[in-house]
Amino acid sequence: MRLVTETTRTWRSPVRGGADNLSWAGNSQLAFDWMVDWRHPLADPHAGLWLLDTRPPGQDLFAASRPLVPESARSGTSRVLTIR
Repeated sequence: MRLVTETTRTWRSPVRGGADNLSWAGNSQLAFDWMVDWRHPLADPHAGLWLLDTRPPGQDLFAASRPLVPESARSGTSRVLTIR
């Protein structure tokens, strides 16, 4: 929500899970962890740390976001980390 204009944007996820550990990354980007089934977190390609660009109108959460760190890299199952 923009406090000056009181406009609200909503992003919806097409996949199961939820956002956690929200943190602003500058003026228009929001970092978030996408959490999935705790029993099989590495099986879902959406699991991990994402960066949402909040400037465009809200719609599809993952279309408006880019992955920063996949869950597999944070879980110690990957030896290579690529940041795009």
